[in-house]
Amino acid sequence: MADRLVNKPGDETVAANDSSTNTVLDSNLENLRSFVEELSPECINNEYILVIGSEAVLAENVIANGDSLAYLYKITTDYLFNEKIITAETAAECKDFTQLTHKMRFDIWSYVYDMTESHQADQTFDTNKIEKSLIDLLETKCFRIVLTTTIDPFVEKAMERVWGKNNYIVKSLWSTAGPKINVQKINNQDIDDKDLKPGEFNEIKPILYYAFGNIKNQKNKAKNKAKDKDKPSHKSYVLTENDAMQAVSEWFSSSGPQNLRKYIRANKVLSIGCRFDDWLFRFFWFILIGDVENLDSGQVVVELDENKDKDKRLLKFLNNEEIGHFDNARTFMKYLSEAINTSLNLGEVPVTYGRGVFISYASEDFCIAMDLFITLRNEGINVWFDKEKIEGGDEVEKRIKDAIGACKVFIPILSTQVKNDLKNGLNEKDRYYMKEWKWAEERYKNNNCLNRMMILPIIVGRNNERKHFFGNEHLDSMLNEIGVHEAHDRADTGDLVDRIRKMTN
Repeated sequence: MADRLVNKPGDETVAANDSSTNTVLDSNLENLRSFVEELSPECINNEYILVIGSEAVLAENVIANGDSLAYLYKITTDYLFNEKIITAETAAECKDFTQLTHKMRFDIWSYVYDMTESHQADQTFDTNKIEKSLIDLLETKCFRIVLTTTIDPFVEKAMERVWGKNNYIVKSLWSTAGPKINVQKINNQDIDDKDLKPGEFNEIKPILYYAFGNIKNQKNKAKNKAKDKDKPSHKSYVLTENDAMQAVSEWFSSSGPQNLRKYIRANKVLSIGCRFDDWLFRFFWFILIGDVENLDSGQVVVELDENKDKDKRLLKFLNNEEIGHFDNARTFMKYLSEAINTSLNLGEVPVTYGRGVFISYASEDFCIAMDLFITLRNEGINVWFDKEKIEGGDEVEKRIKDAIGACKVFIPILSTQVKNDLKNGLNEKDRYYMKEWKWAEERYKNNNCLNRMMILPIIVGRNNERKHFFGNEHLDSMLNEIGVHEAHDRADTGDLVDRIRKMTN
């Protein structure tokens, strides 16, 4: 980003190019718009790791201004009260899990797990409770690495809604057996090297990492009764301040998620809704950034109260380290997602005769298609690209047919996913992108000099060859008559851009 944007209470807005001062980032919407417009290109280029805290997860009307941890606490105490484990007085007296654990002195972790399990089939953890602006931000698909400091399943449900089931990786600080106690568990908790290395056409598979553990990882459901209250608790996620200290030390340890930490430090951090105590935030931020000389490599979106000492100290820390700060998570996510979509203008690019490029891809290959789109768009090539899941419908089909009917170059991405689809005998009834092939083939056969279309299949994946894609009646004609471009990584895109530019001129 060209200029640092920080919030300094009491300062007036000043020019960002003044080397002696910094632009104030506060509730002023014009400042926010300017900020996210500068931030969005970096997000599009996948320079930011997204960290989501509980304060930004749920819609504000759910409970406690949309704090998912407060929501989890409320349904837990309701569960404990209904099970006659705590009294109404205890529920009213305690305000959080730390107070409740100190008050009751029993294994609260197992109860939270049991309560969560009992609600899996109902609407307690319904995706409709998730904050819309968070869904919108994730749906830009510009954040392939997402950390959540929550322990509930809401962010995971949001990832599934955006990417589709089994199309992303889920990892957690703690394994199913609780905190790490042996080397064998390390690989279950860290990100594998191969997961963080660009695959076909420079994409990496989306990853959700539970930074403070995950309720679903709780395996031992035994409750500690009064007679065995000294039995060690099974903690596989953070509930109390003591758990938070253990989690922070786990991140610091040599057996912590080293690959993930290394990847984060090579990028920047966008932390939204992580309202920790001052001490915890500083530790966690240092762990993520990993360098006291580089603490300003990120932005923080969290509401802080200048009248509270702990918030005042945290705000001073953010200002001193020139870490960008904004105090309204939902407004920030709304504006950032809008800025990203405006920059990309996905699905809205007018396809003009003689200029347009249409990218056809399997939904599993979104990252590949997005990378190609950004590459071509940055080179000034007019591209039609739909970032949404294609699920048919008359209006959608008409829009897609019109775009294919007007484009100059039709690009089908031939990936490992496509190769497997062909191997398994799938056709246009099974995969929507094959419908696009059919429409492109029909237009190609009826080409005329006034509205001529060219087809350029792009093969991605180093283990894929042209021969793997024969056998489909619509693709065979394309492969037999047209030259294929092999683009196995970003280094191969130079010739591709030149080729497409010649085809569209």
